[in-house]
Amino acid sequence: MEKIRTAVIGVGSLGQHHARILASHPLSQLIGVVDSDSRRGEKIAKAHGTTPYAAYADIIGKIDAAVVAVPTPF
Repeated sequence: MEKIRTAVIGVGSLGQHHARILASHPLSQLIGVVDSDSRRGEKIAKAHGTTPYAAYADIIGKIDAAVVAVPTPF
């Protein structure tokens, strides 16, 4: 079966768990992670052997699915 090309948008505490799971899932190819904090994005991308992106628009068209793990105001 072909792998699903995935990404995680927002790699704060919850997004980091999603990145770890998607990177290790046999049917997922983690294409990249997106975070507004470039240092954090680079750190998480390096940990999972993928590419960091600064904006979600940069990864559109390269993926089949994404986890969006960003805070929302109450």
